[in-house]
Amino acid sequence: IGCDPFQHKGGHLLPRQAAFEKGDKVEVLFENQWYEAKIVRRKEHSEGFRYTVSYTVDKTKQTGIPEEIIREFRSEDRDPRELAMQLGLGEDWEAVPTGNNRWKITAPNGKIFTSKKAALAAISSSSQEPLSNKDDGDPPWRTTDHEYLGRLVKWTQEHAVTARRKITVEQIGRVAGWISESDVDKAGEPGFISEKTGQPAKLFHVVFEDE
Repeated sequence: IGCDPFQHKGGHLLPRQAAFEKGDKVEVLFENQWYEAKIVRRKEHSEGFRYTVSYTVDKTKQTGIPEEIIREFRSEDRDPRELAMQLGLGEDWEAVPTGNNRWKITAPNGKIFTSKKAALAAISSSSQEPLSNKDDGDPPWRTTDHEYLGRLVKWTQEHAVTARRKITVEQIGRVAGWISESDVDKAGEPGFISEKTGQPAKLFHVVFEDE
């Protein structure tokens, strides 16, 4: 009673065969949706094999996954727009995996990116005007006389993949300009009002480089 018939030598049952090996590219069912993943560990239990996988979309790991919710990778079944949404991009974007954690990501304007980080950086900077000289902007960005100019900064942002899954994206940028709390635009209004204090405040312009 309670014995695993596969553990007894000399029996009539053939040894249990695992469906997947370490390093296999697979898809895992999570919340009624299939996600691309890679097998990183396999362990045999009395009730069958259990797997540890690493998800391609956000590099998170999940353990104890039974074979019943794992299948071979099916690239032809992947909707490029659905994949783009899983990566945290807009509904008009498309994403196709190209192997080795690289992507072919197409923006609505047709521009191609090879990493999700670069694509997300483009989205975050799309609303910012490029800084070409000190006269850009209203008021113009200052490009001298502040200790932060030229410094590298890290910006961390979370993007929802599903209601329960999120991906964290880290971007590295460089401070390229700033606005003083005393700067005003052409209408005489403060260049920047802090949402926290409601008062004029410094604002820094950070340029993020695509990978």
